[in-house]
Amino acid sequence: RAVWRVPAGCPACGTAPVAEGKYWRCPNPMCEPQRIGRALVLVGQGAFEIEGLGEKQLAQLYAAGLMQGAADVFALDQTPEMRARLLALDRWGAKSVDNLYAELAARRTVPLARFLVALAIPDVGPSTARVLAAHFTSFEALAQASEAELMHVDGVGPEVAAKIVRWLRDPQLSATATRLLELGVVIEAPAARVTEGPFAGQTVVFTGTLEHMGRAEAKQRVEEMGGHVASSVSAKTSILVVGGKPGSKAKKAEELGVRVMLEEEFLKLAGRE
Repeated sequence: RAVWRVPAGCPACGTAPVAEGKYWRCPNPMCEPQRIGRALVLVGQGAFEIEGLGEKQLAQLYAAGLMQGAADVFALDQTPEMRARLLALDRWGAKSVDNLYAELAARRTVPLARFLVALAIPDVGPSTARVLAAHFTSFEALAQASEAELMHVDGVGPEVAAKIVRWLRDPQLSATATRLLELGVVIEAPAARVTEGPFAGQTVVFTGTLEHMGRAEAKQRVEEMGGHVASSVSAKTSILVVGGKPGSKAKKAEELGVRVMLEEEFLKLAGRE
């Protein structure tokens, strides 16, 4: 029977791997595949959303020495020399460079939540980034937060808090944020938190399929109206919105005495009746 053994070193950089749960990973933040992966997060959905930069293009930019880190995406339009170097690359013509420059100009101003997603902080995806942005309102405030302060944010437990603090305290990783700001990225001030309305201060959970509104849009409406969306029912849940074919969440909500709301009522409160 074949026996799998942990490699002595990362196949890309040779660094000894470390165990993380049931996985083994390379701990070297400067490992080339990791650098390309972080750049993919930065240009991807929920972050800066820059079209025209996929894995092949980013690998090409790294190989050509045009990027040293993910934030250097925003250095590509800084000088005439950089434009000339881009045009010298295979399959980069004037039109593709112009399109990239237009994307960079349009995406340089970004909400705090998207900025946080772009940094590729472990376990900070779009949902966690939104609650962090709403709680701290500025990157400076988040960067100074302790693990205890982070755990006051809904959905952030001790493990995630520790990972965020570790990332923010690592000079090699947190330099990405500094570099982005140096290259002209502007973090938009968050909109004022809604303090009145049907969902203000409420924690809402969805179960089942909504027929007249997608789950993503429904979640956005709740957050825009001052509420928070959680993934599971608990004693902190204020409202459970029930769609077609609800699961076990409905039974748990009944046991806990949580208010159950059908889709029709939810749509009226959300202004979509």
